[in-house]
Amino acid sequence: MSRNNEGCGLAERLESARMTARQHADGGTCFHCKPSGCDQNLWAQQELTQHARRDPAATPHPLKAPDAGRPAAVHTHPGAPDDAARPVDIQPAEPQRLVRAVGTVPARPTLLADEFWFMAHDDQTGRPRLFESALNHGLAAALLAELYGEGRITFKQGQIELLQPWPPRNWLQHVVLDRLIAQPQHSDTRTWLAFLAATAGEQVIDRMWQVGLLRQEQVGRLWRQRTIHVPTDVNVAASSWARLSVDLRFTRRLNSFDVVLAGLALHTQLDRALLDGASLAVRTHLRQVVAQTPQPVRDLLADLSSAVGGSVLSHRT
Repeated sequence: MSRNNEGCGLAERLESARMTARQHADGGTCFHCKPSGCDQNLWAQQELTQHARRDPAATPHPLKAPDAGRPAAVHTHPGAPDDAARPVDIQPAEPQRLVRAVGTVPARPTLLADEFWFMAHDDQTGRPRLFESALNHGLAAALLAELYGEGRITFKQGQIELLQPWPPRNWLQHVVLDRLIAQPQHSDTRTWLAFLAATAGEQVIDRMWQVGLLRQEQVGRLWRQRTIHVPTDVNVAASSWARLSVDLRFTRRLNSFDVVLAGLALHTQLDRALLDGASLAVRTHLRQVVAQTPQPVRDLLADLSSAVGGSVLSHRT
């Protein structure tokens, strides 16, 4: 995790510190290492030491062996078959639930995955407008697009290429980038979309809840209660949907952020609800707008469309 902790929760700092410490175990190195040393590893050791002082009974140090009677965590690498699950050292322990700072107030989302989450859910009830697979693949693509916008990665002919290994300031972007760096043998975009889709929904919710964009509600009967997440401010939640729907219907010029957002809506089939009742000319305009995005974004959206299309067939059968 970057030493700039702005926007980072305690659980995410610990997760990143543990990952960095494991990478340096037994003389190992990471992408942040320099001939003069590794500031990232120094930060990780300090963070783990401070955590041990705060909570002496906390999880054991990541470099210590697990308890004898406790099975090791098993993770499947992206692209590996179902029977290829094996212990992986680089994966951090499951973080604790994020704690939102008291006094945090909701603000207009400025991150692509946050806005896509709002668009893909009802602004009052939080009920999803997409089936689960399309929603999670869309969120995974949005997270990758955030890293592209930060200049960390690019997309070319179905492959993800790393450009800069330096960690972003946002904790979730950092987690995704660390996973890409830790698995250089896997570069297929569709493989990463499927891999990230497994956790993207929960992680984006955590990020939004942490800054006050969502709140938790308990629904159902007493013995079958479940937790749902509802927008804190209806106006903030509806702004992305209303802005994009109106701008497209009136064929207004979109900024680069909204163009990518429109592309995510188009290739997850959210455009059917977004432009409900609109003319064929408006839908054609949407496709023309998305076709003008930079080539790397078009490559990402093409892989997203293929992934969602495959999941649609599975959803119907």
